[in-house]
Amino acid sequence: MPRLCPWNRNRSAPDGRALRTARALQDVWTDATVILFGSRARRDWNDYSDIDLMLVGADTTRRVSAYLPPAYRVARREYGAEPPAIDVKCLSRQDFQEQVTYSRNRIGAVAYREGIIMVDTRRRRTNRSRRRAIRKTANGQRWKSA
Repeated sequence: MPRLCPWNRNRSAPDGRALRTARALQDVWTDATVILFGSRARRDWNDYSDIDLMLVGADTTRRVSAYLPPAYRVARREYGAEPPAIDVKCLSRQDFQEQVTYSRNRIGAVAYREGIIMVDTRRRRTNRSRRRAIRKTANGQRWKSA
């Protein structure tokens, strides 16, 4: 009997609508680097999965709820009137570096390992060069912002 539920499908690519949402948000939040991670980036998402976003270098003094209205505005363009839930995590560049360098199970390290780093449309930068810039920061050099 065929399965009727949307869980555990083997997908060949990340969720395209979530990718387009994250890319559009990279243009909105120019002061931060947007990383799409979680099930929608790992290719094991279902129709009820949320969109997990990490903002590296965002203003951590702002509440996370301040980042949600623009995220939902952009997501509604891709998903229609009922977009999936959006979970936004904010880390300073220094906290992100520490988590990537010294920890395997912290949220920053997981996002770096399995996430998709968005390309800034103002200056085309690939995931590889963006990761290289992140590593340079861990060595004490200045973060190269886009």
